[in-house]
Amino acid sequence: MEKIWNFFENLNEFVYVSDVDTYELVYMNRHLRNALGLENHAQYQGQMCYKVLQGYDQPCSFCTNHI
Repeated sequence: MEKIWNFFENLNEFVYVSDVDTYELVYMNRHLRNALGLENHAQYQGQMCYKVLQGYDQPCSFCTNHI
Protein backbone atom coordinates (compact mmCIF):
# COMPACT_ATOMS: atom_id res chain seq x y z
CA MET A 1 0.00 0.00 0.00
CA GLU A 2 2.90 2.37 0.68
CA LYS A 3 3.90 2.32 -3.01
CA ILE A 4 0.44 3.54 -3.99
CA TRP A 5 0.69 6.51 -1.60
CA ASN A 6 4.18 7.30 -2.92
CA PHE A 7 2.78 7.66 -6.45
CA PHE A 8 0.15 10.18 -5.30
CA GLU A 9 2.54 11.97 -2.94
CA ASN A 10 4.51 13.45 -5.81
CA LEU A 11 1.66 14.41 -8.15
CA ASN A 12 1.24 18.09 -8.86
CA GLU A 13 -2.52 17.74 -8.31
CA PHE A 14 -4.67 17.82 -5.17
CA VAL A 15 -5.30 14.27 -3.98
CA TYR A 16 -7.12 13.15 -0.86
CA VAL A 17 -8.84 10.01 0.37
CA SER A 18 -11.68 10.01 2.87
CA ASP A 19 -13.77 7.23 4.37
CA VAL A 20 -17.11 7.27 2.54
CA ASP A 21 -19.01 6.19 5.66
CA THR A 22 -17.46 8.47 8.27
CA TYR A 23 -16.05 11.35 6.16
CA GLU A 24 -12.74 10.99 7.99
CA LEU A 25 -9.65 11.96 6.03
CA VAL A 26 -7.29 9.05 5.50
CA TYR A 27 -4.71 10.54 3.14
CA MET A 28 -3.75 13.87 1.63
CA ASN A 29 -0.84 14.29 -0.79
CA ARG A 30 1.98 16.79 -0.39
CA HIS A 31 0.57 19.27 -2.93
CA LEU A 32 -2.73 19.56 -1.04
CA ARG A 33 -1.08 19.59 2.40
CA ASN A 34 1.15 22.46 1.28
CA ALA A 35 -1.82 24.40 -0.08
CA LEU A 36 -3.60 24.03 3.27
CA GLY A 37 -0.51 24.79 5.34
CA LEU A 38 -0.31 21.31 6.85
CA GLU A 39 3.14 19.94 7.54
CA ASN A 40 2.33 16.28 8.15
CA HIS A 41 -0.35 13.61 7.98
CA ALA A 42 -1.12 13.73 11.70
CA GLN A 43 -2.54 17.24 11.32
CA TYR A 44 -5.56 16.05 9.33
CA GLN A 45 -5.95 12.28 9.72
CA GLY A 46 -9.20 11.36 11.43
CA GLN A 47 -10.71 14.81 10.90
CA MET A 48 -13.79 15.34 8.75
CA CYS A 49 -13.10 16.09 5.08
CA TYR A 50 -15.84 18.72 4.94
CA LYS A 51 -14.27 20.59 7.89
CA VAL A 52 -10.65 20.49 6.70
CA LEU A 53 -11.26 21.00 2.98
CA GLN A 54 -14.29 23.30 2.97
CA GLY A 55 -14.56 24.72 6.50
CA TYR A 56 -18.07 23.30 6.92
CA ASP A 57 -19.60 21.82 10.08
CA GLN A 58 -21.58 19.21 8.16
CA PRO A 59 -21.18 17.23 4.93
CA CYS A 60 -21.08 19.32 1.77
CA SER A 61 -24.31 19.76 -0.16
CA PHE A 62 -22.50 18.50 -3.27
CA CYS A 63 -21.08 15.38 -1.59
CA THR A 64 -21.75 12.12 -3.43
CA ASN A 65 -20.78 9.71 -0.62
CA HIS A 66 -24.40 8.60 -0.16
CA ILE A 67 -24.46 7.37 -3.77
